[in-house]
Amino acid sequence: MIGPSTMLPNAFEKLQLSVGCYVQLAVKVKNNKVSEIVNEISKKCIGCRTLFDGKNYVYTDQPCPTYQIPDKFPHLEEANKFVAKNYTIPESTRLASICYNKDTVIFNCNHSSSDGGYMKMLLDHLCGRETPKDPQAKIHTSIIDALSDQLANANGKISTMTTPIRNYRKKQEKEYAIYTLIEFPIKEKMSKVTEKMMLAATLSASAYNKMLTSIASQLAVDARRYMKNPDWSHCNIDSLIVADAHTNIATKYAKLTIDELGALLRKDMQEKLKNGEALRSINHLYKGTYPPAMTGSVSVTNIGKMTTGGDITDAQIATSICKGPYPPGGMSISSTLVNDIFRARIYTSPYITSFKEAEKFKNAVNYCIKELKPDMTVKEAFTNLTKIIHQ
Repeated sequence: MIGPSTMLPNAFEKLQLSVGCYVQLAVKVKNNKVSEIVNEISKKCIGCRTLFDGKNYVYTDQPCPTYQIPDKFPHLEEANKFVAKNYTIPESTRLASICYNKDTVIFNCNHSSSDGGYMKMLLDHLCGRETPKDPQAKIHTSIIDALSDQLANANGKISTMTTPIRNYRKKQEKEYAIYTLIEFPIKEKMSKVTEKMMLAATLSASAYNKMLTSIASQLAVDARRYMKNPDWSHCNIDSLIVADAHTNIATKYAKLTIDELGALLRKDMQEKLKNGEALRSINHLYKGTYPPAMTGSVSVTNIGKMTTGGDITDAQIATSICKGPYPPGGMSISSTLVNDIFRARIYTSPYITSFKEAEKFKNAVNYCIKELKPDMTVKEAFTNLTKIIHQ
């Protein structure tokens, strides 16, 4: 093992630690290989050998906490939710734990030491595919150190306001978070997935508000794109941008089509990825100067295509909130394509929806993914979505 045995978290990692934000990789395993998969994750993943003592990350050579769970889950989604709720251990014990049953393994790791890109790399490794080098670091490399050259001059203002989503003064459910899942097989290539998820998030939120306002969505960005040689020590290397349609609501929405609105979001997203907005956001996030949300917000994460193989027959990456929650809350959509199965996992804060309202939100997002036509007007889509959510 190389590197320091202790490290101070930066401002954004402190936030991830305080709100109990966790990322899970759940895999279905064949051929009685569960113990091998558990051991490989335990050896490979830095969160398994790191704890947070309230001030510093601390390396430990003690075994990763591992738990056997019931053999009762028909879907990885149910296993993920069960583990997040019942087996998320204190960060002072370890940043990660591993749960398993006869055919499933769930790696549950604090977001400060993992992200979607890291979990995809872990899946590739478990499936026997080639992955970047592993320096065997004791503690993960901070994004500030990993991108120090790129961040040196990445200063300036950033866009942070999304389509607002109304919230309640009091929690509607006694839960940290509410999750719903959309899943269906893909027969043909699904294009413009990120664009479709942003449309689904913003238009569903607008319908929930019963009001068309600004159309803008927060978008997670894998910042490894800015690195020459990302490796296994780069566990939490993500950023945020806000893609904004910059549309004059009063004059354009009556005739604006879904295709045109999506193009506006895509154009703004591409411009911000090129002009350094994601790097500027990292500086604000990790210096603690990112403006706090004043209203409920919407966000999208497109994890992208995942392929199983070897002893792995299915996989799911999920994000869970295991503390709080804290107002004003928000809603987010995380999408993946696993083999030929499309999945969209929708999170809403209990400050945003009840269980019943979350199901209606899921129906609205499902409508956006499957039924929105390029030539449909935004006004027509908004009308249809309002009926789905409020009738």
